[in-house]
Amino acid sequence: MGRAETETADASEWADMVKKKKHNKYKVAPEEERTYNGTVYHSKAESTYAAQADMLLRSRDILGWKRQVTFQLGPDNNTTVDFVTTDRHGEYVVEVKGFETPEFKKVKKLWKKYGPMAMHIMKRVGNRWQVSILRGKGG
Repeated sequence: MGRAETETADASEWADMVKKKKHNKYKVAPEEERTYNGTVYHSKAESTYAAQADMLLRSRDILGWKRQVTFQLGPDNNTTVDFVTTDRHGEYVVEVKGFETPEFKKVKKLWKKYGPMAMHIMKRVGNRWQVSILRGKGG
């Protein structure tokens, strides 16, 4: 049988080693890469969308946007969406996705049945957005 190798470290060295080994299964960028205007977003793509939404707001292509808005989907389900954007036609939800998790697939099914407005599912492909629109009961 082989012997396990051991390392000794003081508390600060140990913390540094843990930080280096720690990773996120969704490959989330470091905080500084997903921070926009003082807010840390869940992903770099979300922070990019927020910056672009502000540009659209300044150019008056949209009237406003909010982040992390919660909706009730049916009697027993709530979901928090990335953004609600308002333009001259009304409101729509924006979900920024790197990939779809099983949880989000469930949200999509519930959104089709109970969602009060359209949901724009946005995926960053190179320097462009790929958008698919999911219609809820209200949009």
